[in-house]
Amino acid sequence: MAKRVIIQTGGKHYGMQFGQAKVPCKEDYPRVNDGPYKDTLNFYYRSVVSGCGAQMLVGLCKEYGAKHGFDWVEIRPNNIISAVSENFMNEAIAIGLYVPVHKELGEPVIFPGTWSKYNCVESQTSALLMAYQEEWAALTLSAFNAVNGDAPSWSTLWPVVLDNFKINHAAASRETQFDNASIPKEREG
Repeated sequence: MAKRVIIQTGGKHYGMQFGQAKVPCKEDYPRVNDGPYKDTLNFYYRSVVSGCGAQMLVGLCKEYGAKHGFDWVEIRPNNIISAVSENFMNEAIAIGLYVPVHKELGEPVIFPGTWSKYNCVESQTSALLMAYQEEWAALTLSAFNAVNGDAPSWSTLWPVVLDNFKINHAAASRETQFDNASIPKEREG
């Protein structure tokens, strides 16, 4: 029987999905539930606190843990980068699908985000680091997040991605990427 269950949430615990979060994220940062996001649903809060989705998993861990003698801990990696297939929460796979599809269709390969997101500092977690993080959490029973420690922005990463797909990244200017970007009519809605 398991002695400890690890529940993986992530950077959304810190409000990454609402825009740029304070980085590096610290485990004791308050929840992002005030200001413009006051009434916004954050799945991760529901998951760890009470009873829907992953929250149901926490409830089961509490109930069955008490009954069968195991405990649980939460880890919070951010933007996981790995070579695992069929994991569509993985940025590498999402970008790896997005770029060649647009290239093949002969469409401009524009950055799939805002100008602000393009220029803000990102934090990434490699799959290897996440494995170490899970091992540490299993041994210490402490909520924990870990990122690689580098401080890339998409403004430095995006040209490298385009180079890998042999796409001219000179087209990655603000004007072509953001100011004049539009959704093709057949893809609207």
